[in-house]
Amino acid sequence: MNLNNLLFKLLLLTLLYLALVLGSCSNVKHLPQGKSLYTATSIHIDPTAQITDKYTVKKDLYALSRPKPNKKMMGVLRFKLSVYTQTKNKKKGFGKWLNEKIGEPPVLLDTALLERTKRNMQQYMFNHGYFNNAVSFTTEEKNRRSQVTYNVTAISPYKVKNIYYPSDTIDTINSLVRNMQPQALIKPGHEFNVDKLQAEINRIAYELHCKGYYDLISKDLFFELDSTQGTRTIDVYLKVKPPATGGKHKSYTINNVYVFPDYEVGKPPAAYTDTLQVNNFHYIASNKNRFNPNTITGVLLLKKGDLYSQKNWEYSLNHLLGLGVFKFVNVKFEKADTSANNPMLDCRILLTPARRMGISGEVELNNRAQQSVLGAATSSLLGTAATLSYKNKNLLGGAEAFSFTLFTGLELNPQNRKSAITDNALINTLNLSGELQLAVPKFIVPFKLQNQSRYFLPKTNIRLSASYLRRINFYTLNSFNINFGYDWNENSRKRHLFNPVSASLLSLRNKEAAFEEQLAQNSFLRRSFEEQIIAGSNYTYIYNTQNISQAVNFIYFKAGFDLAGNTLYAADRLLKVSGAINKDKQVKILGSSYAQYARAEFDIRHYNLLSRGNSLVSRFNVAVGVPYGNSAVLPYVKQYFVGGPNSVRAFRIRSIGPGSFGAYAVPDTIVIDEFDRTGDIKIEANLEWRFPIVSMLKGALFTDLGNIWTLRSETSGTDPDTGEPIVTRPGGRFGFGTFWSQIAIGTGAGIRLDFSYFVMRFDLGVPIHNPSLSNSEQWPVKNMFEKKWLRSNTNLNLAIGYPF
Repeated sequence: MNLNNLLFKLLLLTLLYLALVLGSCSNVKHLPQGKSLYTATSIHIDPTAQITDKYTVKKDLYALSRPKPNKKMMGVLRFKLSVYTQTKNKKKGFGKWLNEKIGEPPVLLDTALLERTKRNMQQYMFNHGYFNNAVSFTTEEKNRRSQVTYNVTAISPYKVKNIYYPSDTIDTINSLVRNMQPQALIKPGHEFNVDKLQAEINRIAYELHCKGYYDLISKDLFFELDSTQGTRTIDVYLKVKPPATGGKHKSYTINNVYVFPDYEVGKPPAAYTDTLQVNNFHYIASNKNRFNPNTITGVLLLKKGDLYSQKNWEYSLNHLLGLGVFKFVNVKFEKADTSANNPMLDCRILLTPARRMGISGEVELNNRAQQSVLGAATSSLLGTAATLSYKNKNLLGGAEAFSFTLFTGLELNPQNRKSAITDNALINTLNLSGELQLAVPKFIVPFKLQNQSRYFLPKTNIRLSASYLRRINFYTLNSFNINFGYDWNENSRKRHLFNPVSASLLSLRNKEAAFEEQLAQNSFLRRSFEEQIIAGSNYTYIYNTQNISQAVNFIYFKAGFDLAGNTLYAADRLLKVSGAINKDKQVKILGSSYAQYARAEFDIRHYNLLSRGNSLVSRFNVAVGVPYGNSAVLPYVKQYFVGGPNSVRAFRIRSIGPGSFGAYAVPDTIVIDEFDRTGDIKIEANLEWRFPIVSMLKGALFTDLGNIWTLRSETSGTDPDTGEPIVTRPGGRFGFGTFWSQIAIGTGAGIRLDFSYFVMRFDLGVPIHNPSLSNSEQWPVKNMFEKKWLRSNTNLNLAIGYPF
């Protein structure tokens, strides 16, 4: 290690630290006389306090504290405050913009706010059963900076002894409320908690709204409390207020449902001239109606003669928006007859159509390093691509979403190098592809489905695609794909995707001499690229506990299964349709061999929301593919790889693995590593801390690890000297005793531009452990203080969206 270089870096870090500290001093110079900067809040709970969950209480009390200190960037520098202080006198230009958009005024110590916070904390403790509590605060000021400590003490909380629900069986609503008691959120023995009592009232009110009680509101339900029946216990009585107009609460029935599929604000009633009676719905449209009435009415859960239900209203609204053809959806209720014992509601559904068709285009630029089999970068490739898409949200009038996409990509080699083996032209890769997609908002099946959920809108997806890939000096790969399947939600957390038909035809053409040489050396690679049919089915299950309306921790789990070749195998056995058998003993159908394999992949993520804008996200991913029957290896497009912006970010895509495999003993001018860096097994793990910086600018620190492996040792011929099989990718086979030492590890930092509707991400990864290098070089981080180390050992990833 270069000592002078190390001292220079330490000096640079010291100067940077001093600059930050000295810069923060200026934040208090211009404060008003007699005022101090509020810098910290701490909560101290008396060790003798009889509080059940001190951690939760402390966290909740801190959330109640006011004011909040100025925000720190990465927990160190009050960057926004510094910007405000340095630009507060700017009257125009960029300085004024910084002051108003980025800067943050100093937060001053305010005794009145501290007193209010103390009262709020006392109320919080009381609401959580700590009727005998005490809260006080002390302030500490130094160098015009103030810190506040709140001291909290309490004795054991009151608990719920008994819960009494209405016993009157004459009034229907009392009977309904009593029947809801088994699902109650509060039980005898629970600590008294006002928030839980309110949640129970909201739950019961919602259930009553789903049983026709349109007029009832949460305030019509209340609890009476009695604390005289025991020691530190409370009896709870649920009561139902009568209507303000007197009498009893009544349930409403849906009378008429009017659907306006092309509603426009300000359009006169005379414009809606086309009235149809469709499935007991009044379908009222103008002459230009563009929708199939059965499609619109088929997703509605609000039907004539049914009791009013808030749940049915919510899901009808979601279904209409989910069709994707309406810009605005408004569902209104009007009382039709309130004098009868069974009052009625008329429902008007006002739908404003969205634009039906649209054309969009995208252009992208990218850069990647091309590497030789020895891992040395030989050239930098410049890529450009363009995408043109046509979308029709209502192709046949039934909200069928159709899209047609054309893609063209070009990868250039600006250095235009030539060698004795390859003639590297300016164009390295040419990619052309087209895709047709159709999504129909229902199940398309040859039989009637039973027990289908009314609350979630299914989709039938059909996709056709074709692509042409030309690798100059290597090969041409043509592919044709067809998919037919279903996408539906079991409930708000569980989603299923099932493609009973998933077929591809891969055709390799125009193999050049350099690529033929690689295939000759590696039988595994040759079998991976053979022309073949991939026909099978796949299924994906997703479980997601995220609640959009609440900022709480959640998990995401995804399991995918892919089977191919079994139907063709069965057809061959029964019908004897197979043809010739190739040299790898693969059966051919229609002149092409067919792939037979099973794949499974599992992905689990945990999102820990630390505070507003701060989260710690962890992910674990494992996948395995097993070829069998008519296949000795997985098709190349079905093999796994690691590296890149959504994987181990310290390494480029397909730059590591399998296992500790390093390089072939062939000339380093043959660029083949991207073909070799695939496997049958994948293991990945990621940990990322996400935090806010300024406005839409977010930051992240991450650590990634993972690799790929093969299931079997791969050989190609025998060594003429020893007679032993030649292992084509030594170190690539998975072993329970060795895989842990072959894990690639990387760390790094990222910056994200969060525009709400999309996120642009820049992640800079640094390798810690690279199993593809020799033993003495597998830990490149140990040389981090050497000159130019960062330049040659970092990987910049540019991507759209979060990695997971």
